[in-house]
Amino acid sequence: AKLISDIQKEQRGHLSQGGNIYSFDPLESAQWLAIIHQPEEVAYAPVHDLLRKITVPAGWLIAGTLVAAILAGRFYRRQAEATRRIEREVSFNEKILANMPIGIALVDAETRRFLHVNDAFAQMALQIGQLPSGTDIEVVTYDQVKIVSPSIVDHVLTTGTPYQLIEEPFRDRTGATRFCNVNLLRLIDSHQNIQGVLYLVEEKTRDMTLRNELLSANAAKDQFLALLSHELRNPLSPVIAMVAALETHVADSDEVRHALDVIRRNVELEARLIDDLLDITRIAKGKLQLSLEPVSVHSV
Repeated sequence: AKLISDIQKEQRGHLSQGGNIYSFDPLESAQWLAIIHQPEEVAYAPVHDLLRKITVPAGWLIAGTLVAAILAGRFYRRQAEATRRIEREVSFNEKILANMPIGIALVDAETRRFLHVNDAFAQMALQIGQLPSGTDIEVVTYDQVKIVSPSIVDHVLTTGTPYQLIEEPFRDRTGATRFCNVNLLRLIDSHQNIQGVLYLVEEKTRDMTLRNELLSANAAKDQFLALLSHELRNPLSPVIAMVAALETHVADSDEVRHALDVIRRNVELEARLIDDLLDITRIAKGKLQLSLEPVSVHSV
């Protein structure tokens, strides 16, 4: 009676009671109320079957999604680390190139323009390359920078033969002479494609100045030693001659002869040392003449 009362009250819907499910709906044409009842196991059987069918695929789908998420996370972390590492390396290389005293520049093989230029090369292009002031180095071509002839750059691009200038003199804007080492190298990637020509320009003016100063100082030293040795050698000859004369005229006295012997031996030693200084000067000037003859090794 309670079930019928609830059904009449609801008129349409579903009720569960006593392990059964009652589905009811009014029939408008006959003014009846149609009621269908069936056990809950039968009513929910299609749902249970569907759940059983989708549980395993859903589990595999969830597991696969989880594994994919883990792998994707690791991949993205590695990608992020690689990106940060590359950024650090690029930043480090840029800092090195920017602060190197050697002028470095890369010329594009097709556009003939400078792709990468450090500060040292930019200053050299203005000072010795006859590039007008205020000109952007990255928009000019290599034939506008008068460091090497354009034909030489073309030859390096065509043949791949390196080009080198050692201590080449250049005139800067002030008219002073500056010496530079210039190297040109052709760059090729892993696929044998020509990337361009690499400029390496190193200023050697300071080294040349120091070398010339050292050569001048060395020449002055050799000249001084030669003059000094000559002036010291001359007074010794009469001393040796006088000692020899005294040894033949003095009385037969052992003390006097011993004193003369000491004087002669030390004067001859000093003369030998001075001769060695003169030989050093002759060797430095390439004027030492050697007389070759066989000698006894035992006596030497």
